[in-house]
Amino acid sequence: MNDLRQHLRRGWRSTTRAPGLTACILLTVIVGVAALTATFAVVDAALWRPPPFPQADQLDLLLTTHTTARRAF
Repeated sequence: MNDLRQHLRRGWRSTTRAPGLTACILLTVIVGVAALTATFAVVDAALWRPPPFPQADQLDLLLTTHTTARRAF
């Protein structure tokens, strides 16, 4: 338990000596957690949960394309 206190004190002292590095590390962790949360939210909504309406298994995709053909003479 005494070793843990010493390690925590040393860690706290090193973070207060280099506040720029500490801010950079915290910002990196925050951005990483936010990106992971956003990715999980999209995957959860798109792949794992069923669509929020009845008979979703009867959905079909209707795709139309309009092309104009030009002939070269």
